[in-house]
Amino acid sequence: MIIEMVTIRIKPDTAAAFEAGVSKARAVFRRAPGCLGMELGACIEEPGLYQLLIRWETLEAHMEGFRKSPLLQEWRDLVQDCFAVPPSALHYAIPMDAELF
Repeated sequence: MIIEMVTIRIKPDTAAAFEAGVSKARAVFRRAPGCLGMELGACIEEPGLYQLLIRWETLEAHMEGFRKSPLLQEWRDLVQDCFAVPPSALHYAIPMDAELF
């Protein structure tokens, strides 16, 4: 499994629209082959800063499948008007089984 961590900074006063767009985007990601789920975190210390975590079966599922499909534009259409700056994304391999401790 690969974790894609996307850092997103939004424009002031767009939090409600952004969060609504991400909620609608769940349907887009559900249609993406190899997407295992997503979750959004809103920073407490810095309003307007978000982390979007997306789980992919493989890096290729994201980079080749999703990013080269019309689904990418569907996702962008839902949220890009809220971006203050372009998002940044990094991918992480999970080297061990997930455990709470």
